[in-house]
Amino acid sequence: MIRLLFFVGAGMALGALVVSEIGPPGAGEITFPTGMVLAIFSGILILIARATRGMPAASTTDLDAARSEGRMALARIDAVTQTGTLINDQPVCDLDLSIQPLEGPAYRARVRQLVRLVDIPAVQPGNLRAVALLSADGAEVALTDDDVTQAPYAGIRIPPPTELGEPRLPEPGAVTIKGRRRGPLIGIGPKGRGPRFVLFALAFLVAGAAVALPYPTAVAQTITALGQGRLTADLRQPETTADAVGALAAKIGHDRVVSISVSEDVIVVDAPVTPGSTDTDRWEYRRGEVTREGPAPSQPDSAAEQFSLDEVSWPGLWAAVQTAADAEGIDSLSDVTLRVEREIDGDTDSPTFAQHAGPVRVSFWFDGDYRSVYYDVAPDGTDPVRTEGN
Repeated sequence: MIRLLFFVGAGMALGALVVSEIGPPGAGEITFPTGMVLAIFSGILILIARATRGMPAASTTDLDAARSEGRMALARIDAVTQTGTLINDQPVCDLDLSIQPLEGPAYRARVRQLVRLVDIPAVQPGNLRAVALLSADGAEVALTDDDVTQAPYAGIRIPPPTELGEPRLPEPGAVTIKGRRRGPLIGIGPKGRGPRFVLFALAFLVAGAAVALPYPTAVAQTITALGQGRLTADLRQPETTADAVGALAAKIGHDRVVSISVSEDVIVVDAPVTPGSTDTDRWEYRRGEVTREGPAPSQPDSAAEQFSLDEVSWPGLWAAVQTAADAEGIDSLSDVTLRVEREIDGDTDSPTFAQHAGPVRVSFWFDGDYRSVYYDVAPDGTDPVRTEGN
């Protein structure tokens, strides 16, 4: 169960790392530390459990049941080996015991025991101790403080260890009060390795998928982008742009905008609160999620600056960018941003003079080492106008 929690925590942490890279800002920032804490805490418990494996956890009830059922024995300590583990500065040791039960043949067992510093003299090789047989196979025993000079232990002879064969080792599973062993649902031995691997892998994948589940668009875009050798989608690709613009229009509530900027990883839109209103908000689309950033930094002078998103042909615009890049000998388009807005009205007699109330135009540019090249095209990518600047 603890190892299952470890893989759940690891899956959560990895899923959070993935969504932090492919998802919107803030994705995974709570899930990652939660998963790490779960994985680290359960990992520590796994290490403790591994270090203390074989240590019998005998309660007073277990000992009373063993005594009442005659599951008691006299044991001789043959060897004491430190495991290197300390719990609260107390050493964990492996005790090799030769055991003579009150009923039945003698045998050897190896018990892992937390030995308090004050109890070290009592667990020296050659010492005799009364033990309770916690399991029916006798492999799991617990040392008791019974007086071995008194009945029923007095006079019991324990054969030398060379006559008793290999020590019995505790098997996986918890021992009941009756001494029966209740094994785990999935064995921890070689036979259970396959089911364990499947279970842990499933827990890892399900936990990671659950973290990514709230970001289906970002995940879908990433899957498509991986086929193009990218981790995240290029929002300037026509199909991706169209999907993003559709999501923005749905969130905004209409398709009227004042301006829209499309870069590789973010789309920024200034749109009126309602069509015809000059009160304008700024919206962003990033990695599959639309967010309202608040009032736009620059508010339009009139509703004449607005236009419909349907007026823009994204396939035509991206084709125009690629054509211009080829003409200029530009290899990398990662820094290219498309800016869509109306031209400034230059008619001095117009009521919208000096406002962005002219035809809709799209601008983009390429920065070079010595100069920049600017392009201005129609919203369908035609009618290109080229200018240079320093």
